[in-house]
Amino acid sequence: MISLHAWSLLVVVLFFVYLLIKNLCPLYPFNDLQKKTSVHRKSELLYQYIPLLTIGCCMYINLPFTTKVAFVITIILFISHIFTWWFPYFLGAHRVTKHEYEQLYSRTSKILPSIRTNLVPDNQHLIVTLFFLLLLIHEFIIIF
Repeated sequence: MISLHAWSLLVVVLFFVYLLIKNLCPLYPFNDLQKKTSVHRKSELLYQYIPLLTIGCCMYINLPFTTKVAFVITIILFISHIFTWWFPYFLGAHRVTKHEYEQLYSRTSKILPSIRTNLVPDNQHLIVTLFFLLLLIHEFIIIF
């Protein structure tokens, strides 16, 4: 039987592969890579891949301290994700954020209903939310 630690490591690997696919493979209307600039792609490297690789390394080492470090990094990334996608969905967004959203994600597929004129998270970011939740649950169970 696979241990919870192995499942957590598998979730990190699947999350990483998912991010690579969604950021590198044109799967319109799931993603709209034509709208992303090289600057945007480079920033994704910094704030998506490097932290996720760090989480994977921490989970692979499998020490109590490194698991806690992975948990803290996951919490920080999840909070950032919440502020980027879910606060604008429920509470509305600044006009600059709306403009950026319209440029990058207006043509991508969405299954959530709109709330007033608020930004709606697209399907690719719903899956990111699910991966974050899976990681947080696994890491929480391992630690506590």
